[in-house]
Amino acid sequence: MKDINILCPVYNESENIRLFISEFDKIISGYADKYKFTFYFADNCSTDDTLSILKEISQSRNDVRVISYAKNYGVMKSIYTGILNSKCDALAVFDCDLQDPPELLAKYIALWESGYSFVYGVRVSRQEVYLLTWFRKMYKKIERFVNPNPVNVESGAWFLDNEIIEVMRKNNNFDSYLPGLLSRVAYNSVGVPYDRVDRKFGTSKFNFFAYFSYARDGLLSGTITPLRISVFVGLGLFLLSMLSSFYFILAKFYLGIQFSNGIAALLILTLTLFSFNFLILGIFGEYLGRIYLARSNQDPAVILFDSDKQKKEI
Repeated sequence: MKDINILCPVYNESENIRLFISEFDKIISGYADKYKFTFYFADNCSTDDTLSILKEISQSRNDVRVISYAKNYGVMKSIYTGILNSKCDALAVFDCDLQDPPELLAKYIALWESGYSFVYGVRVSRQEVYLLTWFRKMYKKIERFVNPNPVNVESGAWFLDNEIIEVMRKNNNFDSYLPGLLSRVAYNSVGVPYDRVDRKFGTSKFNFFAYFSYARDGLLSGTITPLRISVFVGLGLFLLSMLSSFYFILAKFYLGIQFSNGIAALLILTLTLFSFNFLILGIFGEYLGRIYLARSNQDPAVILFDSDKQKKEI
């Protein structure tokens, strides 16, 4: 029997843990003769009784394991370390709030059985305030401008084949924007659309600052376009200094406009020096960006499919 792990990051989710397990038990009971399931809860140093509840459940159930962190490393870091330490044929990642329906697991398994190595959820609708939805739309527009290859993977519900896990374990290059990392290493992926529902218990741990940090990581992940802004600013300032020079020459010698002594030279010199500073920063940024890209794309997995559709990794 193949092993499938269900990884669940938790932080102060004492009200949802038992419900999470019971809802997923309904799904995995239909695969009892085919797969062996194990729950892995990654506790991010919860301040309520989440850890004690998890320990109590793990003592009564052999299929429940607990990973406890010494401090709160953040949800992405906890998921990443949970993925690297998993030993299974496939790994499902779900949040404990059940906003991503457990029924997705059955669809994920079906697609995994059909040959996909990475399956992720695509949220069609969300139960949230309009302002947050507007910010998401603006973020997507900015992302398409900054990143030529925008990330379609969202956080929340994923299903990874062991081959993807092995590639991540081999590279071991943590990216704080985990969806971007997965989109780069996953060679055969597919999205499953679904409607995200409201959480039944507790409140979301993601506040405005957490969303802002997550969006920042998403814009900077896997691209060096922001580093090239300095080059464009430098070129723009240099062009402005040249136009200013032509204007002052034309105004003084042909139009008879008088300026204060030294004002033209000071303005042109300032614009020129700033333009050179930005251009030099852009050159440094280009080299640093290429080092970053070389590291983030280190040893990518190359998969070949032969006539018998057997996957071979090079």
